[in-house]
Amino acid sequence: MKTTLRALSMTAALCLACAAAAGCYTGHAVDRQVLVQMSVASTADAVTSVQDQEGATVPVTANSVVMVTDNDGLRHALQAFSFEVSQTQLVAPDADMILGLSTIERIEVRQLSTASTLGLVGVVVASAATAAGLLVATAGDNSMSR
Repeated sequence: MKTTLRALSMTAALCLACAAAAGCYTGHAVDRQVLVQMSVASTADAVTSVQDQEGATVPVTANSVVMVTDNDGLRHALQAFSFEVSQTQLVAPDADMILGLSTIERIEVRQLSTASTLGLVGVVVASAATAAGLLVATAGDNSMSR
C-alpha cells in the first residue's frame, strides 16, 4: 500500500511539474517585417511590442519565443532578439539554424497564457487528488484477489 501510494504521489508530482513547465501559450501570427524589426533592435528594450496580423498589440520581451514554420511544416523555436535577418535568410546562431526567407510559411510570437496554465495545473491537481482518493477508498477491497 505504501509503495503504491508513494508511486502515485511521485507520478502526480511529475505530471504537475510537466504541466507547469509546459504551460499554455497563445500564438500571434505576425508578418515577416516583425522578424526584421526584432533583428535590428540593439536591445530587447528597443522593441517592447509588435502588431499581429489582426492588429492586436503583442508584448515582446527577451524571454518571448518566436515560432517559425517552414514550408516543410517544421517548426523552429527562436528566442526573441537572438537572430538576424538579411534580404534572403534568417540566421539564428543560438538555434544553429539558417533558413531562407522564401521557405518561411508562418511566423508567430508566442505568449504565455497565465489563466490557461493555471487551469491546466488545476486539472492535474484535481485528477491526482481523485486518483489518490480512489486508491485510499479501495485499499481494503479484496475484489481482485482469488
